[in-house]
Amino acid sequence: MIVNIKVFAVLKDYFEPEFTLEINEGLKISDILDIIMVKSPFSSSVLFRSRVAICENFVSPDYILKENETIFIIPPSSGG
Repeated sequence: MIVNIKVFAVLKDYFEPEFTLEINEGLKISDILDIIMVKSPFSSSVLFRSRVAICENFVSPDYILKENETIFIIPPSSGG
């Protein structure tokens, strides 16, 4: 199945802002993060602290993905 991934802020230094992955059914958010960490190991420190959302709602690492969902990976940010 296909899922869409959108990344923001510093994660754009490691990945395209938007990309797709073809995955097996039944994978969880934690599995997706593991897959993309392999593609860019230097992103792991940011990914470990990032939040993940589906359809404008934050989800847990145990959330099971469905076909054509869009995954938003939002790194921590600070401002002043």
